[in-house]
Amino acid sequence: MDTNKLDRIVQSRVFQRFWAIAGAVSIRTKVLGIVLGTVILLGIFAIVQVRRSLTDILDHDLERQGLSITSTVASNVTSLIAADHTENVAFLLQETQEHYSDKRHNTEIVYLAFTAGQIHEQTADNIPSNTYRFVAGEDHSLHWYEMGDERVLEVAERFELPDGSSGIVRLGLSYHHQHTAITNVTRQLIVTNIVMSFISIAAAVLLTWLITRPIRNLVQATQAVSQGDLTQHVTPWANDEVGRLTVAFNSMTSSLAQAAQEQAERAKLRAQFVSRVIAAQEEERRRIARELHDSTSQSLTSLLLGLQTLEQSPRTEQLRQIVSETLDEVHGLAWQLRPSVLDDLGLSAALERYIEDYQQRYTLPVDFVIHGLDDQRLPPEVETTVYRIIQEALTNVARHAQASRVSVLLEHRDHKTLVIVEDNGIGLDSAAAAKGSRAHLGLYGIRERAELLGGKLVIESEPGHGTSLFVELPDNG
Repeated sequence: MDTNKLDRIVQSRVFQRFWAIAGAVSIRTKVLGIVLGTVILLGIFAIVQVRRSLTDILDHDLERQGLSITSTVASNVTSLIAADHTENVAFLLQETQEHYSDKRHNTEIVYLAFTAGQIHEQTADNIPSNTYRFVAGEDHSLHWYEMGDERVLEVAERFELPDGSSGIVRLGLSYHHQHTAITNVTRQLIVTNIVMSFISIAAAVLLTWLITRPIRNLVQATQAVSQGDLTQHVTPWANDEVGRLTVAFNSMTSSLAQAAQEQAERAKLRAQFVSRVIAAQEEERRRIARELHDSTSQSLTSLLLGLQTLEQSPRTEQLRQIVSETLDEVHGLAWQLRPSVLDDLGLSAALERYIEDYQQRYTLPVDFVIHGLDDQRLPPEVETTVYRIIQEALTNVARHAQASRVSVLLEHRDHKTLVIVEDNGIGLDSAAAAKGSRAHLGLYGIRERAELLGGKLVIESEPGHGTSLFVELPDNG
């Protein structure tokens, strides 16, 4: 078949629909169907061929037997006529019919007739007329016809009598015994085919069990691996293609497990490194904030008091104003670097103070709600992480969201801390934010802080419909 034509057949809609149904059938059903279909087709072919061959053989044997009987009768009738015993012709025909119709010959003669001149003898009254035709150069005729519900072979033989005239012997042989034999053989072949079908089904069931059992094991193991279980190991059943596939699968899972372990170790080292960096940053912020508060603020305060004792003048008042503003800025920097209230009074007080300052600085109203904390203190690393996450989220809103309203929910329950920050701003591309692109480094930092404590960040946003951040942190992170 042409390759292009085969490709068109495979790509046709009818074939695609057929394969969508047939391809969804299990391997066991496919093998059982192929085996059973092959056995049935071979059985039908064998039955048809055996029946045809047996029919030809029995037809040939019946024709040969008919020719033999007519030749014998013609010879005996010739002898009787030569001996002038024509009255015995009818007896001869009757005896011949009874002789060949008994059980020993497995033949049934329907009629036997002789015609020569004035002699007309026959063993039955329902002999058909004009059923035989002699071919030129032949002295015998074979003709099949239906007599009622019975198939009959008529054998006619023409021979020469002693007086020079010709006679004709007509023999009708029933096909009943041959038909019965063919029916019995066909019935036996059908029974044999049914038995072989059951045997083939049993063999196919065993074969498909042997084939599909390791495949099912591989499928189950593959599903487990897809869910993250890299400890799966499938025992090879044989050293065939499926066995080699099993060995390759085991090698793959071992490699994946080793790679996952190495990745987990690298992630652990990275988390430890980042955690130490953040801890160092927080410690450095605490130290700088303390220096600003204890040293720089005291120096500025002394300078301010000294200016107040000087003679009042516009220049002195201006310098005092500058020092006062600088002192406020130093206090603000110290607060932003590390609010002392976070260490002294806890997360709730620090966030309330920060949000109050945030609203004054950006003139942006913030709805702040706390549930489940009351006077309870969280682990220090959790409090610091939550504070920095909310601080970074609100800073992003002020800088990029163009929002007119923002809400913050802090909830603690079931040993987990939930932070939700929502705004009604211009929104962002969640996919790009999830990848941590350069334009969303603040969100990337929030994700990093959450993952360091075993938490997770979920971003829900659409351009023009605001942004929602969901952060969940375990207490034992």
